[in-house]
Amino acid sequence: MSFKMAASLVYVFAALQVTNGALTRRVTCPDGINTVTNAACCSLFAIRDDIQENLFDGGTCGEDVHESLRLTFHDAIGISPAIAATGVFGGGGADGSIAIFERSETKYRANLGIDEIANEQAPFIARHNITPGDFIQFAGAVGLSNCPGAPRLEFLLGRPAATQPAPDLTVPEPFDTVDMILARFADAGNFTPDEVVWLLSSHSVAAADLVDPTIPGTPSTRRLSSSIPSSSSKPSWSAHSSLEHQETKVKSSPPSRGNASPVGLRACSRQQDRVRVAVVRQQPT
Repeated sequence: MSFKMAASLVYVFAALQVTNGALTRRVTCPDGINTVTNAACCSLFAIRDDIQENLFDGGTCGEDVHESLRLTFHDAIGISPAIAATGVFGGGGADGSIAIFERSETKYRANLGIDEIANEQAPFIARHNITPGDFIQFAGAVGLSNCPGAPRLEFLLGRPAATQPAPDLTVPEPFDTVDMILARFADAGNFTPDEVVWLLSSHSVAAADLVDPTIPGTPSTRRLSSSIPSSSSKPSWSAHSSLEHQETKVKSSPPSRGNASPVGLRACSRQQDRVRVAVVRQQPT
């Protein structure tokens, strides 16, 4: 390649960078500290700080983080096109129905014990201008950023509030057969078996209630002892995952070392479509 051609390519690249920078205008939030590309995201900084301090005990990867992560899945998996095809409401996915219709959905067998974190999150939802569906997924992303080795999840804002509870039997249970679990995930969002296996890695840090009270070390039969890996005294994420919001895949960043800084808000944007949790297949590093 001639020097002239190489120089031209460098010039074009630089011009594109300048143009792209000019199109991306940042807005200063009312707090005078944070800047965003979408003013709708400004409110999330106060919510992040509130839950880090008052829900997650100052930004730790503790029990409330484990339960919040569990809640993100139990809300999002509540959707079934197969049920909807019969003419019955099949659920709205990650729409916050598990918080809005907490009295109904927390009585489902697969959701036993999840009322604790739903009740703990309720005051935060009430005092902030955010829908329950957005809050559940945002809290899960923020909480996960506190866990050693966990991915950094980007967040999309704009889930509408649920109008009906999700139907029962949409949350797969640990006692289901492999075929039943794979069928449920395929129905919920065309998950492949590989993606289901990757999604199961969340159990290395999440917590579950009332699964098996005979497991040694489970205090008062409330916490599943496997929520803290036996290989370490601290919860640690054992795989890379991400959130997939409808058709927009948001990949996780490389694993962090120690406690990650608060979750980034760069990807915050308005999106009124239903959102589902997914896993992007990645090769182990």
